[in-house]
Amino acid sequence: MSFSSSSFVVFFAVFYIVYFLTRWHTKARNFVILYASYVFYSWISFNILFLLLLSTVLNYYAALHIAASPSQSRRKTALVTATCANLAMIIYFKYSNFGIQIFNDFSALFGGRQFSMITVILPIGISFYTFQAISYLIDVYHRRIDPAPDLATFALYKAFFPQLVAGPIERAGHLMGQFLRPTIIGRQDVVLGITWILGGFFRKVVVADTMAPIADFAFSHPTPDLASGTTVVVGILAFGLQIYGDFSGYSYIARGCARLMGFDLMSNFDRPYFAASPREFWRRWHVSLSTWLRDYLYIPLGGSRCGPVKTARNVILTMGLAGLWHGANWHFVAWGLFHAGLMTIERLTLPAARFLPQAVRLGGGWLFTIVAVSVGWFIFRVDGLDAAAQIVSHVFAYPVWESQTGDLLSLYLTLMAVTLAHDTFVEIHGDDERAVLSLSWPGLAFLWASFGVAVLVVGFRPVPFIYFQF
Repeated sequence: MSFSSSSFVVFFAVFYIVYFLTRWHTKARNFVILYASYVFYSWISFNILFLLLLSTVLNYYAALHIAASPSQSRRKTALVTATCANLAMIIYFKYSNFGIQIFNDFSALFGGRQFSMITVILPIGISFYTFQAISYLIDVYHRRIDPAPDLATFALYKAFFPQLVAGPIERAGHLMGQFLRPTIIGRQDVVLGITWILGGFFRKVVVADTMAPIADFAFSHPTPDLASGTTVVVGILAFGLQIYGDFSGYSYIARGCARLMGFDLMSNFDRPYFAASPREFWRRWHVSLSTWLRDYLYIPLGGSRCGPVKTARNVILTMGLAGLWHGANWHFVAWGLFHAGLMTIERLTLPAARFLPQAVRLGGGWLFTIVAVSVGWFIFRVDGLDAAAQIVSHVFAYPVWESQTGDLLSLYLTLMAVTLAHDTFVEIHGDDERAVLSLSWPGLAFLWASFGVAVLVVGFRPVPFIYFQF
């Protein structure tokens, strides 16, 4: 079930009525949320629910064993065993065919045996709830948190439907405790929840889904008889706006649904197109993944404390994993390594850049970052080196300005301007909460009506969220 579907609107409306009636009783309320979460997840495919349940039971009892083990060696053994079990699940379902393809390509060089691909259905959200489970185990191991008090509470932490299939990757220390407290839904929660949900729908339905066919056309049909090179360039730019609107739209809807229920999810999106450096971009884009990789991989590897060579190594390993996390394909790895290169360039040029005037440093940094990120989105979206070469050669071979190019560019610039205008308003106020709460009631009513009318006029389309595939 996608957030941007009419079925989800009906689902959430029915759920919220039942939830509101049971909100005073913590156990009943949690049961309603858990049951709704499993219905939401199994709506896609009932079979994939089994894997989520298996992961839940495995990690719940593993954490209890880690916490109760009397010796450090046993605790570490339990942690390593449980972490390997989590990684085995995600490797099998997400990367098994990728591994077979790599083996076959290598074996072909020596005329060796070839293996057939296996039929594997990728469970939606497995990357998110697996990383969430691993962070929970590590935090229990380091005694940063206590294990969940019971299986039901941990199951709710794993399956909480607003963030189940596309994040944020919540830490147990932030989210789990909220399930043990009574529900308090204030006026601010309602205002923020409604605004974020409607704003999220606007970004997904009006911005991202409008850009989707333009981007698909550019990446799927880069041939002379179908489009000019300039039209393809607009399509490439359109993907940058599509994924921006798509991911920010999901993040807003997720936070809005949770806030209407009285829960606070971490902000997973912090206006990354305002970043003035590659590192700042990653502090703003997919915040929960960036901080997860920082805390559980980059810092344990030594971070930036071990000299320039090892720091570069740590950046490459971290960003390579970030790319691979997004998908079992070399272009995702290349995308991650591309960003690792950008961060390395930033570190090398930082001492010289400090002598520049602040306006030049920030303005030049922003321009470099936005261009580099756009190139990165091309690497992220294109399906292989051959396709990339075909698209690039087509762009330079047929630089013809068509009437449709102007129309598509105007649509792109309009939606980009609307999106960045909203982000500028939020940036001025510092964060989403202060920005929304600064509005008067007439201002809120106008904003809600504008979002709602725009979504209804454009209409829901069967365009899945991009991050559902991860």
